[in-house]
Amino acid sequence: MVKALVVEDEEGIRNLLVEQLLDKGCQVRKANNGAVALQLVRDELPDIIYVDIVMPVMDGVAAFHEIKKQYPDKDIKIICITASTLYQEEKNI
Repeated sequence: MVKALVVEDEEGIRNLLVEQLLDKGCQVRKANNGAVALQLVRDELPDIIYVDIVMPVMDGVAAFHEIKKQYPDKDIKIICITASTLYQEEKNI
């Protein structure tokens, strides 16, 4: 079973990603910022992490670099996501 971690501060987006991964048979944990994600990674290494780039407390870029620094020999897939560009484009319409 694939162990996934979803890191997203927007609850609706986080829940949507979690539901999609659960539907695919993944074991899913979730965090609302990068600092919480780091603790969850320390507790149990996921196979894949979906991390929002723009978040309070610790953003996705900082979390990405910290995870890669702490686990350089682990093959953890990290996918950086963001909806902020879509929001900005929507404001400009």
